[in-house]
Amino acid sequence: MKYKIVKWCWLLITFIIVVFSSDVVQAGYVNIVNPVRISVYNPDPVASIKSQYSEINKLNLSSTWLLTYDVLDNLQMINIIKQFDSNQEIGLFLEITENYATAADISYHKTGSWHFANAVLLSGYTQEERVKLIDTVFEKYKLVFGKYPVSVGSWWTDSFSLIYMKDRYGIVVDLGCSDQYSTDNYSLWGQPWSVPYYPSKFHSGIPANFKDSLGVLRLQWAPRDPKYGYFDSLYSTQDYFTKPAKDINYFKYLLSLYPDQITIGLEGDLPSQLYSGNYRRQLEAVKKLNLTAVTMRDYVKLHKELLPQIETKEATWYQSPNYRIGIIDGKIIDLRRYLNIKEPYYERPNRENTLYINIPATIDYMNDKNNIWLIGDAQIKYQDSSFRIDFPKNKPPDALMRSPYFTVQKTVSGYLVKVTNLSLDDYIFTDWSIETLHYFGSKRFWVRLLKGQGWDKFVRTKYLVSSDELVALNYLRIKPKGKILVQNNKCLQCEYHSQYKPAVFANLRDYITKFSNKKIIYDKSVFIEPDRKKIKDLLNYLDIKYIYLTKYESYIERLPFSPGDLGVEKVFENANAAIWEVVK
Repeated sequence: MKYKIVKWCWLLITFIIVVFSSDVVQAGYVNIVNPVRISVYNPDPVASIKSQYSEINKLNLSSTWLLTYDVLDNLQMINIIKQFDSNQEIGLFLEITENYATAADISYHKTGSWHFANAVLLSGYTQEERVKLIDTVFEKYKLVFGKYPVSVGSWWTDSFSLIYMKDRYGIVVDLGCSDQYSTDNYSLWGQPWSVPYYPSKFHSGIPANFKDSLGVLRLQWAPRDPKYGYFDSLYSTQDYFTKPAKDINYFKYLLSLYPDQITIGLEGDLPSQLYSGNYRRQLEAVKKLNLTAVTMRDYVKLHKELLPQIETKEATWYQSPNYRIGIIDGKIIDLRRYLNIKEPYYERPNRENTLYINIPATIDYMNDKNNIWLIGDAQIKYQDSSFRIDFPKNKPPDALMRSPYFTVQKTVSGYLVKVTNLSLDDYIFTDWSIETLHYFGSKRFWVRLLKGQGWDKFVRTKYLVSSDELVALNYLRIKPKGKILVQNNKCLQCEYHSQYKPAVFANLRDYITKFSNKKIIYDKSVFIEPDRKKIKDLLNYLDIKYIYLTKYESYIERLPFSPGDLGVEKVFENANAAIWEVVK
């Protein structure tokens, strides 16, 4: 009898150890995705792919390998990849190289660095060029593997390209990059926090409502720490070991936060010996944590469409198809509205080295350190289109009270915040054509008219102000009062690929006042004056509070000198506008 009691006690202890061990979590899924490229800094890509696959194969794990065009064009690498076991999925990584562009019969954008956004991403090219690039790589894939892939990825895949690949080739899933305020010249800011989602039809950074879904699931590479990852993207499953005192246990901690929707992996163009280090330890952690590795294709069937709430002791992220809210250490540090707006690169190619995806925000600590809501230990109840805060420590910040994206109602115990019924479609208006305006400015304009000449030049046309510009102007609207300096020039020959020409090309800028509710000052001299001190004096003389600069494709307005020399600081930037504030 005594022996049986001891035996059962040992069994109970063993059960507790197994169930509550730090190396075991509730069963869930993990996507292991390995983008594979051929890089100038890797002398032996064949050895690298062998080494990386060896670590996967040893542990009998499923994974997805996303191949660039250059890999598809490399017979040695393809022969090895064709020997992978049946647990592996092969997809496409949509990075543009000179070899790839040449095969597609388009002009490659030589920028001085292969990873600059306008060179390496599809969004750097026109819609017609994107179609050629996509057709070329999909046909190459079919030639190699006998069928089309269903999984693709890049660090940013624009919505136009995703729609085309879905409709033409039947893709079902895309790998993108998790939020980062500014890393490697890419600013991706405001997606659902580090989790998979279905993007809306015209903006792949915004989650869809059911009726406007693009129909392709987006996975997010390198999920971030819910607290520290907001301030520094290196606090992630990808780069955690670069931070002080962060080791494999920190990686396991991050895995435990996203047990049903996490994507890990490592790029396949690193020196072969690296895959037996951190990469191996990460794969071993997947096994120990009882996670099931699945391919991108198979995960689509397992995905739960409801956007999850991510919560730790120090941070909470709630997201719905209507808004995202981030709370860290008792402060709302991020609150943004998911509107059905058009992505800035949907029609217009990105001509900048940088990438700017900035979802409309009302509270954004990274953009304005004073823009937070201190709520302390307040109780919060979330709904799809609203949230209620009971007993917050402070009242809402002015930015939220004046926001066009939310309404705030005082309750007995706190505040009820609701999303507004706001549309931010591109603003289209009619005015004289740019040629007519140019004709108006000619010296003998009135003389010609009196002679009966030039009446045929009186033409009216439609102009565009993009959704991203409206987002910038909404931000400017809630800023303190002050005059706005704008450029005073037009651009007759500037390229544009939208249906209508941007209004700034014709120097029609009154819409800035209309949407910002602030007076604008046209002045060209500030932007061409070679003397820094004179510029500062001019800003002071004109009583300028803000400088508003626009960006459309190759037309990019810039400050004449560095901001420090002029006494200004940037307070906002997205794909189509930048706002600078004069520091006095």
